[in-house]
Amino acid sequence: MGFSWLGAVSLPLYYLSWQKGPGVVLQDPELRALIVATAVLGALLTLWMPAGDGGWLDALMLAMSTQSTTGFSTVAIGDLDDASKLAMTGAMLVGGSVGSSAGGFKLLRLLLLLRLLQLVLARAAAPRHAVIDVRLGGRLVDDADLWRAMLLMVMFMLVVFLSWLAFLIHGYPALDTLFEVVSATGTVGLSTGITRPDLEPFLKAVLCFDMLAGRVEIFALLVVLYPGTWFGKRSEA
Repeated sequence: MGFSWLGAVSLPLYYLSWQKGPGVVLQDPELRALIVATAVLGALLTLWMPAGDGGWLDALMLAMSTQSTTGFSTVAIGDLDDASKLAMTGAMLVGGSVGSSAGGFKLLRLLLLLRLLQLVLARAAAPRHAVIDVRLGGRLVDDADLWRAMLLMVMFMLVVFLSWLAFLIHGYPALDTLFEVVSATGTVGLSTGITRPDLEPFLKAVLCFDMLAGRVEIFALLVVLYPGTWFGKRSEA
């Protein structure tokens, strides 16, 4: 489980730590966010999991599995309470670091969203001529990178929402369905029991699309499906 969680750390960070020393690892905001998110989820699951499910060790392993989108579990997910499922759904939605083997829309984009919110508030309170830059981990964040990250998050949420509606129309419970769809889109694999061999073929197709879209982070799939990619004359200028 430890190696699985290390897979959720940005792979270039390992190279940087080898080149510049281990101190650079501790300065990475995304790694710190990954540690905090895993610890918070583990603490919540420890408090909420039913007695007899293994205690804090199973809760920690489940938190590591969920945040790293590994999909390993030592407890029956369907037996967990709604609060635990909701917390895990949020963790699977975010996932691990950019440049890692983890799924989700990635912690870096969540940090950028929080920075964007901070920027909006700061600019609203500042004079018109004030210049306020967005920085993350000491690095200047370009506006184009900010909006690109926000667009990917919106597309990720849209895929989750539309897939969730498909399950709701078929009469499945809302929270378990949301957990299932987020697990598929985040390429996690944890299940409350809805995903099964006798699931309706259409819903199987929905989950297959979710897994593919989540793995290639949606934009690559949209480019493949876009007619302009295959038809029409493209300028090489």
